[in-house]
Amino acid sequence: MNLEPYIPSFALRKELPKNDVHADRVVVVQPDSSIDVDIMTVPITFAELYTSASDGDVTKVRKILDAKADPNASDRTGQRPLLVAAAEGHVDVCRTLGERGADVMATNSLGATALALAVTAGHARTVEALLRLGADVNCRDIWLDTPLTTACRRCHPLSLVELLVDSGADPSLKNRLV
Repeated sequence: MNLEPYIPSFALRKELPKNDVHADRVVVVQPDSSIDVDIMTVPITFAELYTSASDGDVTKVRKILDAKADPNASDRTGQRPLLVAAAEGHVDVCRTLGERGADVMATNSLGATALALAVTAGHARTVEALLRLGADVNCRDIWLDTPLTTACRRCHPLSLVELLVDSGADPSLKNRLV
């Protein structure tokens, strides 16, 4: 067991010219000079797009996408702008991302799609928008939950359950708990 005190590294950010929205240079400098300096390129448009999607700022999302940001960019856990917008119930952002090429069937590390996250949070209008964009109503996460099993387990309003069933949800599908 290492009992030495933890000394965090710190990052120095050097921004590129304002017209270059695709990348930022980040230099991570370790306090111990025997450790090599780590230099990496981080897509700043992902962070901006993700934050704007999370905030529900559809105008900013459109501007970032107009600057050629990738609507399918993700972090190491598979989180994407569409997933966070769906989880937050931002219908217009979800529509915009879907119409601009975001994969409505992309999943995070737990296998959750945008539809699954919208259902989990009970955002019926977002669910409807994602279904219109082509989301699979019978998609499954790593526990084999479907949007319908999630809606029922979370005791969401009957109208949400009916929306899923009317859209083709299969009530015979079972998750790992059944």
